[in-house]
Amino acid sequence: MIDLDFILRVLRLVAAGDIREFVNWRCDGGFAPVTFAVDCSDILDWGSADVEPITPANVDEFERALREVADITGGDHTYGPVLFACRMRRTRPQNAAYPSDTRLHPLFDACGPARSVDLHNPQQTKGQPAPPPERGYTGAVTAVIASITGDPPLPCCDAVSLAASVARGGPDHCGLCGTRLVTVNDQQDEVTAS
Repeated sequence: MIDLDFILRVLRLVAAGDIREFVNWRCDGGFAPVTFAVDCSDILDWGSADVEPITPANVDEFERALREVADITGGDHTYGPVLFACRMRRTRPQNAAYPSDTRLHPLFDACGPARSVDLHNPQQTKGQPAPPPERGYTGAVTAVIASITGDPPLPCCDAVSLAASVARGGPDHCGLCGTRLVTVNDQQDEVTAS
């Protein structure tokens, strides 16, 4: 059954806040008739591709996040979708993804406990872009990918995403090129590949 009221509500919120670049939708296959999601790639974890669904059960929270951000910023809804995703996941964004507007920091701080600096959150200071790491997982994984393929990583084979996947117990290989990681040792910056 199509919930037209829900669909129109989400579309009105997206249009009113001019946040269409942060909200995606699909209408094919299992996503029919329509599935909405906030793009939170690189927001919660560095080097990630991720979305947080907007559903009839959480659309009130989506609207509340947009309203709270707009109230603080004088009408700018830009960080509303990010706040929504953080609240749904009960986690703060990675430090580099914090808004530069420090008035919004308390909203994001309330989403979860402080995060340690690690592979998924490589920046110590909130609201400042993270410089690319020189060492650690990225350098080690890049070296392994180069040793396997004979070349630097392909665009399909994001070294940080592969390391993050392994660190979380997820897939240990690139779904496109098949590069496989077996272990990641963050104590010695070594990666073993097979």
